[in-house]
Amino acid sequence: MMRLQNKVGFIGAGATGSAIVKGLLSKQLVGEKDIVVAEMMQGVREKLAKETNVRTSAESADTVVGCEVTVPDTVRSTCHSKHVLAISSPYRLDASTKHT
Repeated sequence: MMRLQNKVGFIGAGATGSAIVKGLLSKQLVGEKDIVVAEMMQGVREKLAKETNVRTSAESADTVVGCEVTVPDTVRSTCHSKHVLAISSPYRLDASTKHT
């Protein structure tokens, strides 16, 4: 498999976010230093950092700076994530985006 050359940011380290992070690392598609994860819950954040050695933050804005790819949280409201993506990504998301 080809290794990705992008930094990847995740908003949320719950079951889905953690599984994707661990999958990317286990398949060696992305290195530990190329993943940044934002998670509000300190215990969840610390657990993922300990298990994977990826950089974590409590703030979404810290996570997306310098990342070419950002994966928003799929469970929580995405309003905040969309705002962060809009100011930090060339791929602008707005409130009119419809998911089908």
